[in-house]
Amino acid sequence: MRLILMSMLLTLLLPGCSEVPEPPLRLGISAWLGNDPFILARDLDILKAPTVRVVELSSIAETKRNLRNGELEAAALTLDEALRLVEEGVALQIVGVLSLSDGADAIVAGSSIRTLQDLRGKRLALEDGAVGMLLMRRMLMVGGYSLSDLHLQYMEAPLHEQVLRSGQVDAVITYEPMRSRLLADGYNELFSSGWMPGELVDVLVVRNDLSPRRRQSLVDLLVGWERGLEYLNKHTDEAVELLVRGSELTQQEYLTAFNGIYFHNIRDSVSLLQGAEPGLAQGSRLLVNILIEQQMLAEMPDWSLLLNAQYARQAQLRREGQP
Repeated sequence: MRLILMSMLLTLLLPGCSEVPEPPLRLGISAWLGNDPFILARDLDILKAPTVRVVELSSIAETKRNLRNGELEAAALTLDEALRLVEEGVALQIVGVLSLSDGADAIVAGSSIRTLQDLRGKRLALEDGAVGMLLMRRMLMVGGYSLSDLHLQYMEAPLHEQVLRSGQVDAVITYEPMRSRLLADGYNELFSSGWMPGELVDVLVVRNDLSPRRRQSLVDLLVGWERGLEYLNKHTDEAVELLVRGSELTQQEYLTAFNGIYFHNIRDSVSLLQGAEPGLAQGSRLLVNILIEQQMLAEMPDWSLLLNAQYARQAQLRREGQP
């Protein structure tokens, strides 16, 4: 009789014991102002999601490496970087549209280089990634010269300021906040993403091998983004005071840098990711065509497999107080 009772007790207890807590979903973000709503959500404790961990990395290249290797489950990337990762064989979905660069990415040069023509034959540093290459290709089209007219040096973004200030290169392709720091010190902007509207979009991606239960953390993450964005919009001075620490920018310079970024909310994500012809796919035709022409992509992406609006819809319903 005792053995029967013990067996029944074990049967009742085992299911509870086998429930292993899921590790937090790791979101990788690089040092880019377009990711700041995630920083605010984390640092102000308005993310309210113990199942999510925001990991700051030094560059987009490092973010891609960690995502590719499975050390991150999700990341904030530019759309072109996401498309290239998928083509490399990394199974991803786009579950949110975060921001749009409208001048925040730029080609910045020393004081002796004032025009695109002055850059011919000079040394240009950039990251070995799609954003830098796309900006450079667009600049070449506008300037009317070829890739062979430049001496390219590939390096990660944190080194850009150092090599430009030391004279090791003549110009860099960089982004905020490095762009604003250089311009504040008298360097010249030769070209920016403001010349190519709608082409540099930041998205939230997630690995396809993430379990269904852990994928629900994506709703928490998108709600956190919305809360961080609302705080940035409603309490701009307080937000900038927090964000400017360690950036080597003044609060006014930081505010000016934000002028080159358009932030998308959850409603935008839902609108851009769903439908027979999703808005993100329609708006990216020119970008994708350029990537294919420049052999940075082999073919048009399968948007039906790539875009997933369900988590943004759930986040929108939660923010609107619906079950």
